[in-house]
Amino acid sequence: MRLDRDGAWPHVLEALHAKREGTRPTDTPPRYRFLSMSRRKRYTRNLGRTSTESIPKRGVGSCYVRFCHEYEPYGVFSYLSDARRCLPELDRAELEDIVQWFRDHLDEPACMVPARVARDSTGDDEPSAVCWFRARALQHIARARRLSVLVRRARIAIIERWSDEVPGEICSEDAEQVAVASFWD
Repeated sequence: MRLDRDGAWPHVLEALHAKREGTRPTDTPPRYRFLSMSRRKRYTRNLGRTSTESIPKRGVGSCYVRFCHEYEPYGVFSYLSDARRCLPELDRAELEDIVQWFRDHLDEPACMVPARVARDSTGDDEPSAVCWFRARALQHIARARRLSVLVRRARIAIIERWSDEVPGEICSEDAEQVAVASFWD
């Protein structure tokens, strides 16, 4: 196919000219007829699928995952009682099913006290251990992600954090999770 003086194929120029004038050229090859469709429509056809709710992510790591409040160092499980009060009956039932699944399939960490206790600004000797899922615990992460979506429906800002490194001093670990003394300031 030969190019004209502007460096474009004649069919493309004709199609663009017709688009500006609001007409449709009759001799435009079928492969150029998509030009009448907007770029957004062309690349975002959904084909009848509904969009899924997502959890905002912070960090780009791939080894450890934590679902926690966006501004406070508390995990998604800390907000379950608040979420139960705000959710409709159907979501509350799903929330209870997921929580029961975690009771059956996730062991409580053996030790939540770090070897060296972190001191906060008040001087209390409260341990600051938090739990992170290992990235290979796919079922646990998928259910925690769904749990986070339900808690977000109750208007609680839960996000998904990822970390490549151990996110603190290890207190306890098992196959699905690691409890660490957090580096929160």
